[in-house]
Amino acid sequence: MRFFSKFTFLCNGCFLVTAFFTYTKLFLNSGKFPQPLNLIKGTVVILGYLGWIVNIAFLLTWLILFLVGKKPNVARWMLLVNLLILIFQIYYFFIDRT
Repeated sequence: MRFFSKFTFLCNGCFLVTAFFTYTKLFLNSGKFPQPLNLIKGTVVILGYLGWIVNIAFLLTWLILFLVGKKPNVARWMLLVNLLILIFQIYYFFIDRT
């Protein structure tokens, strides 16, 4: 569960970077990126867009373990941050489609 929470946190960080770049239009510049930066940019975008799926899976797994009675070994602050980012992800992907 600890690895899953760290992976979810990484995907959520990539989502925040992707959302920031999308809103500021930094991905839409006229210059060409060198090849390694295109690879990094693509990886960040893919992890960012898959972040909401990973985030929902993590939070559902945590909730199921909590309801069964097993204590998930996840820091409370990480759980709270993932929940807040999920709310932002729902807004970003499903409500604000501009």
